Amino acid sequence: MTADITDPDTYEQGIPHDTFAAMRRTEPIALRMYEGRPYWAVTRYADLVTVTRDSETFSSATGMTNLWDLPQEAMDARRSIIDTDPPEHVRLRKLGIPAFTGRKVRNYEEATRAIAAELLDEAITARDVDIVPAIAAPLPIRVIVDILGVPKDDADYLVELSDHLVSGGENLSPNAYGNTTPLELLPFNSPAAFGLFEYGRKLGEER
Repeated sequence: MTADITDPDTYEQGIPHDTFAAMRRTEPIALRMYEGRPYWAVTRYADLVTVTRDSETFSSATGMTNLWDLPQEAMDARRSIIDTDPPEHVRLRKLGIPAFTGRKVRNYEEATRAIAAELLDEAITARDVDIVPAIAAPLPIRVIVDILGVPKDDADYLVELSDHLVSGGENLSPNAYGNTTPLELLPFNSPAAFGLFEYGRKLGEER
């Protein structure tokens, strides 16, 4: 039996390539348990391609891509593009594809370099910095803010929400909560997600 691939400790020293290689050799389709419930871990590329192309047998929309069971209303509230099957998945992909062609992405390079240089200058000036909150966390959000035409002054707030969305935490800005219901808080199981949804909604209304 190889390491528990759902245990965060398995990834403490980085990606466990040896573990994944052993699974591909000895149990490419492995039955595992998570909190007392079974799930299948598919580890070989060819098998993964087969699974992802057969949405009738292996649905992302039914049960979604979670390891735990959720009621239908919760699934509907927190569903993202990876939790959909064709034709809905195809429709959503087509909405984003035009913005990420090779030519479009190359157009972002100059602005991305400028933002990275600005963050590096700030870090050098500060001298003693933590690289993650100083550069790694704000860089992608600052780039997205620039691409979407979001007010630059809001970048720090969006970085804060995104950071809490990924890592959790109890020190959220009060603006992240809003006047919500439990259902509205369900996307990504985070009040920070609701803050991002609300920000996007208000920005859309202003435009």
